[in-house]
Amino acid sequence: ASTSEGHFWEAINAAGVMQIPMAVSIWDDEYGISVPAKYQTTKENVGELLSGFASNEDKKGVEVFTVNGWDYVNLCLTYEKAIKLCREEHRPVVIHVREITQPQGHSTSGSHERYKSKERLAWEQDFDCIKKMREWMISSGISTSEELDELENLWKTQVLDAKK
Repeated sequence: ASTSEGHFWEAINAAGVMQIPMAVSIWDDEYGISVPAKYQTTKENVGELLSGFASNEDKKGVEVFTVNGWDYVNLCLTYEKAIKLCREEHRPVVIHVREITQPQGHSTSGSHERYKSKERLAWEQDFDCIKKMREWMISSGISTSEELDELENLWKTQVLDAKK
């Protein structure tokens, strides 16, 4: 929702005009203050709107990168590439991280179950970043399911003990 504010667009524009070496992360769950992006963002995609600021052959602008939040490997590669460009070429970059979940909702006044569809809530369970990280760690041979289960149980015990 903060990308719907004027000061966001003013900052992006100033960075592009002045070629300020700044990196901006947009973590986009496609909701803003309890409403879907379609009620807050033209074309329902802030990354698509930012593409108008992108550099081209004739003029420098802002480099816009898009990546899915649950895709750990590409998330790391995208940030590495964007930050390198920002630091080495002193260029402004925006990393638009899409397809993320926000299981706590947008405020403490109510649950996100009130405003998200059953389909969206199911998608959030399937694409939960912790679940996706676990799948990646197992498929990459970094860990086994049993090792991760053991760690999770240990950490749950530690948290509950700390709570006491």
